[in-house]
This record gives sequence, C-alpha cells and structure tokens, in this order.
Amino acid sequence: MTNSYLNHKCLVSQGKYKPGSVHEKSLEAIIHAISVGENVNSGYDMMSFGDGPDLVCVILQCRGDSYGSKCRSCFASAMAGLRRRCPRYKGGIIWFDQCLLEISSIDTVGQLNYDDSFCMSNAKNVGDNPYLFILKWDTLFDNISRIAITEKN
Repeated sequence: MTNSYLNHKCLVSQGKYKPGSVHEKSLEAIIHAISVGENVNSGYDMMSFGDGPDLVCVILQCRGDSYGSKCRSCFASAMAGLRRRCPRYKGGIIWFDQCLLEISSIDTVGQLNYDDSFCMSNAKNVGDNPYLFILKWDTLFDNISRIAITEKN
C-alpha cells in the first residue's frame, strides 16, 4: 500500500505566523494531541484551539482502509510535507494517497469548501465492456441512494 504525495495548496490569504508565537504553540499542541490521540484509530480527527488571529483548526481525514497506524503514519508524512511546502503559513491543505490534512486559521466546521479541492482521474480503462461497468455503477448508486433515504437511516 502506498502513501504517495499527490498535491498541496498553501492558503496564502491566511498569512504567516512568527516563530514562538501563540499561533505556533497552539499548532504544536494540536499536532501532538492528534499524533497520540485515539481518534486516528477511526481514520478521522478534527481539533481547534485559540481564537481570533491565533485560531488553529486541523482536520485529518484518512482513506477508509487507512486507520490506526496507517493513518498515524500518513498524518506524520502530511504534516512534514505541509511544513516543507508551506513554511509558516497559517493555512494549507495536503493530499496523500492515504489521507488529507488541512490546517487553517478559519473555522470551517460544517461548511463545504469548493475553492480548495483536488480532483484525480484514473488512467485505467473500465475493461472490455463499458456498458457492464455503467450497469454496475448505476446499481451501486441506486442501492446507496435507497439506503441513504430509508427512515431508519
């Protein structure tokens, strides 16, 4: 299983923080809490600390089959990669094969972010029978939709 770097985006509009600042100390505290915390075992963690210009929000989302030690390893790689590619920026997003890490000085909980996305395509073809692929795809989404709209769910 790979943990390859895919893409990143420095959120330049959020500015930079100074070494030794309250912002940096808050970021370090969150990084430590996520790296030793239990939420990584489920493949998702979100924390925020501070307020105003010192607000730090971190979201870690691992791929569905990457939890526990795989998620923790991806978090370490993503954090190092983001620090190297976006040094001292208050905001940045980095995508790895196994996870996504977002650091921000803006509280975005419950909001969809249409501006900072990353799309990948698959160069492999769907096989000899594209109609069979479409039929299976449609069946999958019909089943998912039916499950999503049932009363008990």
